[in-house]
Amino acid sequence: MDPTIEANQCERLAVPRKERDNDAAARALDGLRAAAKGTDNVLLPMCEALAARATGGEVSNALRDIWGTYVPYDVF
Repeated sequence: MDPTIEANQCERLAVPRKERDNDAAARALDGLRAAAKGTDNVLLPMCEALAARATGGEVSNALRDIWGTYVPYDVF
């Protein structure tokens, strides 16, 4: 993969991160983690995090923090 693609994407993500309310995004991501820890539906907290301009990667990482990463295993 061309390394300039990653650099360009990092530059593009820096703009919304700089312009957003980082405290609101952090609170929304914390709310998503709290929902993921229990039995609550995570859709509303996920939408709130995205509305607070959290990135898709930040949302995914918040869920990974709680649920981990799926690792398939060979049953045979």
